[in-house]
Amino acid sequence: MDERLGREVAWHFGLCYTGLIGILIEAKRKGRVSAIKPYLDSLRNIAGFRVSNELYLRVLHDEKEA
Repeated sequence: MDERLGREVAWHFGLCYTGLIGILIEAKRKGRVSAIKPYLDSLRNIAGFRVSNELYLRVLHDEKEA
């Protein structure tokens, strides 16, 4: 879940949540996608998904794509 209010409500009720980037990481680790970078790039450039450059680079580095 990427909406701030939704995350706060989930936290208040003790629920676990995963954002879109976390879902992409999980998909790669389970072999459902071979790379995250094309999806992140499309989300940023086409869909207007906001992710800081620091997070973008960290995810790519952690997933051995940078």
